[in-house]
Amino acid sequence: MNKTKKFILLFPIILILLIFLPDSTYALNEDWVQVPKSEYGMQYWDKSSLKKISLNEITIKSKFIPKQQEVPVEKNNITYLMRINCQTLEFIDLSTNNLPSESSVWLSSNDDRLIQNTINSSCKYAFS
Repeated sequence: MNKTKKFILLFPIILILLIFLPDSTYALNEDWVQVPKSEYGMQYWDKSSLKKISLNEITIKSKFIPKQQEVPVEKNNITYLMRINCQTLEFIDLSTNNLPSESSVWLSSNDDRLIQNTINSSCKYAFS
C-alpha cells in the first residue's frame, strides 16, 4: 500500500481519537489536577508546584485552556503563578505566562467557577 493510501486510512482514525480523548489526557502529568470544566474552558493546577508560605497562604502554578480550542494547543494556554489565601479564598496572580504581574491586590473569584474550584481544590490538598 502506498503512503497516500495509508495516510487516507489513518487520518480519520487519528482525528476521531483526538476529538474523543478525555480531557485529562491533556494534563501534563499526574501532578496536574483538573478542576471541573466551565463554559469558558478547562483549568489545571500543579500539585508539585504547591508551596505553603504561611499558616493559610499557598502558591501554585495553574494552567487555563480556553474552550474555543477543539484540541488544546500549548501556545494558546495561559499559565499563572497564583498566591492564594485559603482562609479568605482570595488570590493574586503573581505572574501570567511567566511575566510578572503588576497588580498586588487580593481578588475574589467573582463567581468564576474555574477560579473557585482551583482555590478550593488546592487549599484542600494543602491543608488536609
